[in-house]
Amino acid sequence: MVGTLVGAILNYIITITITTNQREILLSIEGTHIWSGAVSPFPHPPPTCSCNQALQSFNTQAVTWGGLASHMYSWGSTYQWVPLGLVLGFFAPLPLYFLHRLFPKVGFSYFNVSIISWHIGWLVTGINSGIVSFMLVAFWSQYWLRRYKPEWFLRFNYVLCAGLDGGTQVVVFIMTFVFFGASGKPINFPAYWGNNVNGNIDYCKVDPGNGSS
Repeated sequence: MVGTLVGAILNYIITITITTNQREILLSIEGTHIWSGAVSPFPHPPPTCSCNQALQSFNTQAVTWGGLASHMYSWGSTYQWVPLGLVLGFFAPLPLYFLHRLFPKVGFSYFNVSIISWHIGWLVTGINSGIVSFMLVAFWSQYWLRRYKPEWFLRFNYVLCAGLDGGTQVVVFIMTFVFFGASGKPINFPAYWGNNVNGNIDYCKVDPGNGSS
């Protein structure tokens, strides 16, 4: 209850401060790698403000699927792979299924194709270098601790999860105001191997066709 009340107050203050000081960026179409008016697909995105672009995206989908589906999603159209993805999704788990039947002791049954495919789809959107840290922590917690420290895992894993989430939120809150410019002028981080200031932040290669990364 205390967390809910404090969180509601802080979120209101943060929202008012960000929308006031970053108004021009939030209203722009492209945004920046820190501030954007669009909704981020990641469960723990960088500080962003979700404005009416979320509602507009639903409106756009309703128009494309309702009135323009035969032109945009049919075979040979621009987005033909969207409906074809349903067919591919049916066949995607079959290789692992047959491998599990042939080699039941290898562990192919532990691979969830639906979850893997879902998150692979997000790799083409925005800044996704943070997924590496998600995978490392998940592997350490859900595999190493669970297998080699089962007693510790059963007693403290949920506390560990709460601590990581809480610590992340505190750090994001501090960095949002101190470095990211929520209350005014941002402070740029120095250039080093983890901060590619002269190019794509994820070190993506530039497409020679159109010059975009």
